[in-house]
Amino acid sequence: MAPLPERNARSRILDAAEAVALREGARHLTLDAAAREAGLSKGGVLYHFPSKQALLDGMLQRFIDMVRAEIDGHLDRFRGQANPTLRALNATRRARLQGPDQLRIALTAAHAEHPTENAKLREVFAREWETVAAETTDPAGALTIWCAIEGLQFFTLFDICPVPPAERLVIADRIDALIDALPGVDGGSA
Repeated sequence: MAPLPERNARSRILDAAEAVALREGARHLTLDAAAREAGLSKGGVLYHFPSKQALLDGMLQRFIDMVRAEIDGHLDRFRGQANPTLRALNATRRARLQGPDQLRIALTAAHAEHPTENAKLREVFAREWETVAAETTDPAGALTIWCAIEGLQFFTLFDICPVPPAERLVIADRIDALIDALPGVDGGSA
């Protein structure tokens, strides 16, 4: 059997690592477990991910890339409207409001083991904030709305939301109304 191309092997390993983390929890994710799940040798995993932390970083980066692609897809819909990034963020999070996102839970738990690894997430959010703030004349209002978006996501992520899934969508609609009222850079709202 011919060896898998590098990109396919990396994806297969990441898929396997996610499956282990979802099924058994992030604490049970090891290079050996990822290798078994992927049907590869540990050496095959080590070639692409030389440590568990590198594997976790790869999982996080893939998740960031996936979410970024979703946000960008929504941004295309909202171009020409005031505050398109906040609108795209709310639309992206809305898709996850029906219940906890097990992969995000696993990644959060895994990164809790290494709090210094939050630097990558801080960079992602800092870049996002630069864009959000540049799209409005009311940065404090924009940050308040973004906090509401992320707070609702946090409630859902950890399955601690005090309201059922259908009501979460109503909250997302209210957040859209807040975005509609937020002034854009031209001084008007949507």
